[in-house]
Amino acid sequence: MDGTTATTAGGATAGHNHDGADPAAAVLTSTTAPGRTFSSRSDLAAHYKSDWHRYNLKRREAGLPMLREVDFTARLEAALALRREREEREGRNGTGHLKGGGGGGGKNSKANKKGNNNKGKSGER
Repeated sequence: MDGTTATTAGGATAGHNHDGADPAAAVLTSTTAPGRTFSSRSDLAAHYKSDWHRYNLKRREAGLPMLREVDFTARLEAALALRREREEREGRNGTGHLKGGGGGGGKNSKANKKGNNNKGKSGER
C-alpha cells in the first residue's frame, strides 16, 4: 500500500461518510505528499510520477520524515545550483571531460593497468 487515502470534506473515508457529505467531493491524499490534497485521481497519478514522490519514497525507506513540497523544491533548487556551479568551474578548468576530476583509477589508468597485468592467468601474480 502506498499510503493513499480518500476522505470527504468532513474527514470521513470516502464511501463511509457519516456527516451526509457528497461522496463525489472526496479529497485524495498521499503519505508522500504531506499537507497536500488532490482533487482527482489524475492529479494523484501525476504526483506519483513526480520527483517529489520518488524522493519521499527513498526518505521513507531510510526512516526519514517526508518533506513538504516547498522543502523539496528548495532542496532541489539548491542541488541544481551546485551542479551548475560545478559544471561552470569544470568548464573553465578544462576538466569537464574527466570523470571524477581526473584522479585516475579508471579502466585505462596506469594504476589500474598495473594491477591487471596478469589478468586471465589462474592464480598467478
